[in-house]
Amino acid sequence: MKRRSPEGLKTGCILPLVSRNRILGVLSLGRREQNGFGRADIGFLTQVASQISIAVENASAYSEIAHARAELEKALEEIQRLKDRLQDENLVLREQMIKLSCLRRLWVLLPRCEQCFLAYPR
Repeated sequence: MKRRSPEGLKTGCILPLVSRNRILGVLSLGRREQNGFGRADIGFLTQVASQISIAVENASAYSEIAHARAELEKALEEIQRLKDRLQDENLVLREQMIKLSCLRRLWVLLPRCEQCFLAYPR
């Protein structure tokens, strides 16, 4: 019993889309004529399937690269934010070190208080 296609197709050709030993999909074609695909057609369609495989692989690689680039841009933004924060903290620490240095100089100049309960080493 012959199976009929609703579109009236009588001949089909299914070619795998292969790249790097992985099947990416299939190229499926049909014709309404009996024996609609000759050797030349199959050879040509095999080349077309190969080109489609390359295009699919390139599109997939482009998508992966775009995703990786977006992740790297996020990481770079975070690094820049952390760098800015460290620079701010460095300025604060420098100011505190300058103040501490000034206080040490003043400390040396102050006379020792004999009545204080704390001993201040010089």
